[in-house]
Amino acid sequence: MAKRCRYCFSALKEGNIVCGVCKIDSAKDRNTLTREEKTVSYFCRTLHLMAFLAALGGILGLVGSLAAIFRPIPGVPKPIYFIFVAINLVLAILFIVFGISLARYKKWCHTGGIVLYSLAIGMNLMQMNLIGVLFGALFLYYISLPVTRKILYGEL
Repeated sequence: MAKRCRYCFSALKEGNIVCGVCKIDSAKDRNTLTREEKTVSYFCRTLHLMAFLAALGGILGLVGSLAAIFRPIPGVPKPIYFIFVAINLVLAILFIVFGISLARYKKWCHTGGIVLYSLAIGMNLMQMNLIGVLFGALFLYYISLPVTRKILYGEL
């Protein structure tokens, strides 16, 4: 089993103690990290948590969309209802793919995350889901920060 970096959880290459993602020496103690290294470590862990939550939200959205197909809400016009269900289904699948890719620190997750969270905020606004808007705005804030861009594009 491959060793993992203590600070960003990515796999370390054989014989390499400096991580390829966060560029932090994995043998270093947390107390001896510089301010910049602590910031990078914090954002790597935040991205990992966001990846887990995006995949979990995608799975829950997939289950909810499939349940909505078989139990439509009475009183809602069917064409509009099924358009919303189809959009939610596509977003759920995209969130699962995004979560898996973000956990692997793929480059496209920076731009893709900005677009995806913007779409999610729009959908939550149309559905009057304030909690979804707040979480989407928080995740959009984190994914659009310059430190996140540097981590995902490997510019550290």
